[in-house]
Amino acid sequence: MAEIRDNGRGLEEDFSLECPRAWDSRSCADIIRAQLLGTIEMKSVDYADGGGTCVRVAVPLNARP
Repeated sequence: MAEIRDNGRGLEEDFSLECPRAWDSRSCADIIRAQLLGTIEMKSVDYADGGGTCVRVAVPLNARP
């Protein structure tokens, strides 16, 4: 699993990977899920925990599409 985090303003309250406003978010999620058989999670981090956005990606090393 890989985790990437920043300390920016976080995601919009209504953000969803299933219906993102940016095409590249959706295509990245589709590649991770369909081609790599992995999972992706994006969420805002509470201000008390430093704020920003956290993205977690997990891809099985032995999966075959």
